[in-house]
Amino acid sequence: MGISSESSQACCRPMSDKTRLEERFDALDKNHDGKLPADKVFQFMENFGFKKWQIRKFVEPFDKNTDGCISKCEFKNGVEKLEGSLITEARMRKQFREEDGNKTGKVTTKSLKEQLHNKKAKINMDDVEKWIKENDKDKDGKVDFEEFFKFARHKL
Repeated sequence: MGISSESSQACCRPMSDKTRLEERFDALDKNHDGKLPADKVFQFMENFGFKKWQIRKFVEPFDKNTDGCISKCEFKNGVEKLEGSLITEARMRKQFREEDGNKTGKVTTKSLKEQLHNKKAKINMDDVEKWIKENDKDKDGKVDFEEFFKFARHKL
């Protein structure tokens, strides 16, 4: 019996960011009870690259029974509702934070372009070039990545 082409293609597809978030939830659920304290969810989502206000907005609707925990089912439903562009932004933010060793909040324009290319962002690169020219005021080849996200948020 051979492997169907459909199942062999599935094994070769890159893991989605939504799946990564769900797997991170499972990895943190050490006692396998299907729930995590909200503060743990908050922390791992921040490490993933989400901003605090985005996480609060994500976590807020879940703890209906006020036990301070989020169930796997609640989390999965919330992740499914997340816009793909928001997740792409979070992943790029994490990468930029890692590259920003001196914590200036800036990223090289080269790295920005590489990230957009690697993420196969739906943004027009001519628009990005124009934005960079307008925003790299001191011409040091670096731009503020949070300002970039304001510009590109719904284009990623």
